Amino acid sequence: MPPAFRNLLLLLVAALAGCQSTAPVLRYTGVGAVAFGGSLAETQVLLGESVAGQLTGAACEFVEFDALPGLRFMVEDGVITRADCGPGVRTELGVQVGDTMDSVVRLYPDVLIRNHDGALEGVYLIFPGGDGRHSIVMESVGNKIVSIRAGVEPSVGYVDGCR
Repeated sequence: MPPAFRNLLLLLVAALAGCQSTAPVLRYTGVGAVAFGGSLAETQVLLGESVAGQLTGAACEFVEFDALPGLRFMVEDGVITRADCGPGVRTELGVQVGDTMDSVVRLYPDVLIRNHDGALEGVYLIFPGGDGRHSIVMESVGNKIVSIRAGVEPSVGYVDGCR
């Protein structure tokens, strides 16, 4: 193999390796080192960082970690109960914010679809976990997925976040 071709091949392999995403995937049970149902204190130790910003001390609040951009975590009485994700965060279902509801229903024809009980004209696509404790919930307005959250019941079902 000519050296120029070999060098080009090595550059291509290196470029492709650099394109692989190491971003965490939102799962039914957690994301990265964060496990839904785990304590915030233990999670901070596992991540090696404290939450970004100040904790308010409220019984329920949302926190973020610099190591997990695009995710907000609900903390109830010191326990992480759910995560809400923004655009660009992958889910274990292969769905992201911005995808179409039609594409999700084609992939998962048995998804539970419920009317939105808030002010928005939309629906919820609900994916119960096999353990009966966890779920992934997507909100669709029109034909577009506008939000995705995962976590433990009943927290993952709270429409407006903290109750």
